[in-house]
Amino acid sequence: MTASAATPPIDSLMLDLFRVELENNTRTLESGLVTAERDQTPDRIEPLMRAAHSIKGAARIVGLNTAVTLAHAMEDVLSAAQHGKRPLTSGAVDRLLKGNDFFASLARLDIHDLPAALEKGTDEISTMAGDLRSFLSSPQETVKQAPSAAEPAVERTPATPAAADAQPENKPAAKEALAPVQPSPDASSPVNTCESPQTAPPAVRSRRTQDKSEGGLVRVRAENMNRLMALAGECLVQAQSVKTVYQSLLVLKKEISELENPVRNAIELRDEKEDGAENLQEALSGVVSTQETVARE
Repeated sequence: MTASAATPPIDSLMLDLFRVELENNTRTLESGLVTAERDQTPDRIEPLMRAAHSIKGAARIVGLNTAVTLAHAMEDVLSAAQHGKRPLTSGAVDRLLKGNDFFASLARLDIHDLPAALEKGTDEISTMAGDLRSFLSSPQETVKQAPSAAEPAVERTPATPAAADAQPENKPAAKEALAPVQPSPDASSPVNTCESPQTAPPAVRSRRTQDKSEGGLVRVRAENMNRLMALAGECLVQAQSVKTVYQSLLVLKKEISELENPVRNAIELRDEKEDGAENLQEALSGVVSTQETVARE
């Protein structure tokens, strides 16, 4: 409680940008992880690693350290697969999809609920990150190869009994006889545990591939993002100023149009006066000429 109370509030604009990063990158991860187990070429894994890296960078800029922990663990697993150090297994893909589902659920929340949701899921994030890091530290690659070596041994052991038809009837006795001698039953149990995750993901993955479009990704440095947001703020302020100037120009245009009629009337009146003066002058000239004519006569 004290740690959350001491944490300064996060800017809403930065939280909105973080949510946009989650939306774009979780779509990339979801569509790419479905086929990652079958195709683990570097060209296929690199976009997934960059998507996890982008989520980590966005969370770090905003200051959501719990999200950084999970995204960093996902990035490490994908980076190891990209460089051939640790091929992805079905269990690793399921763990990555679980982490991606958590980020996708965050992207659907309101921006103001993101910090509280991350704080509430701290234990879940720690568990998911620990599972991903345990994949890197545990020798799962050798465990995956063990079933292929154990299956021939299991096939050879039933050949030793005399009657193959009687084997189904003596199946419990055969298991008891083989249990202390060969570790094949022990090897068969990991095979079942490995197969059970493989049967579940197709149903889950088919659900996740429903009309998902892969969005474009752009990696932006933190300082460039801050500068871009500052420029966007300045553009918004200038846009408001331009709007104010435009409204002032409209008022001025209206006032000019209102003054136009009196000016036009004054010009017409002046023209009429000039015409009247000319007519009066012509009339006076006519009277003078008439008087001169009468005087001569």
